[in-house]
Amino acid sequence: MPYESLKFEELDVVDFHSHILPAVDHGSPNIECSLAQLKLASTYSVRRIMATSHFYPNIHTLSSFLKIRNKAALDLKNAAPLGAPEFKLGAEVLICEGLERFPDLDKLCFQNTKNIMLELPFIDFSEEYAITAGEIADMGYNVILAHADRYSKEIVEIMLDYGVNTLQINTDSLVSVFKKKHIYKWLELGLVSMLGSDIHGSKKKYYRKFSAAKKHISEFLLPIKKASDKIWEEIETIK
Repeated sequence: MPYESLKFEELDVVDFHSHILPAVDHGSPNIECSLAQLKLASTYSVRRIMATSHFYPNIHTLSSFLKIRNKAALDLKNAAPLGAPEFKLGAEVLICEGLERFPDLDKLCFQNTKNIMLELPFIDFSEEYAITAGEIADMGYNVILAHADRYSKEIVEIMLDYGVNTLQINTDSLVSVFKKKHIYKWLELGLVSMLGSDIHGSKKKYYRKFSAAKKHISEFLLPIKKASDKIWEEIETIK
């Protein structure tokens, strides 16, 4: 059925930011919690999920991160019931100065693509982070700013000016009573290509808000879905 003939509630939009892998980061402590997360996603008609576990270059080694992440993904895939939402692998990478020189940066992308999701440190913003993001973009990567809604309008605009290609927005910000007008401006300008639950734990609120957000931004949902679908199809399926 063509996209244009579907109602907003029928549009299957990818959750591009989640922490559903068991015992990889603080998103899920065990397989039971991860299965509960998948069940919640299914309840709210979320059928496709990117598992974006935290990667901290100052803490993790790439080899240990990939080993733990990939094992957790296989464990969850094998434990998931028939018909559970499909998930694919990526990472939420903490940006730091010099990240563009990190060896095997490709392995932190959404699998088998050049899409890399970066988050900013929770400290005072430095223009060096934007410079680093720009360097990575110049290397041919599609640089995605994770949960851009958490940052000020000014910081996001600096990141975009230096080379961030697209924004990912957490859906809780779209249904909050403290809505930020500039987020809707980003939507109008087509800067937002991805929505995310950013689920940690198994509370219903994450996917309830994901579902509710689709209604709140129904006029922008179709282009987001098209952009999300294009990226999703490029990502390698877990084997």
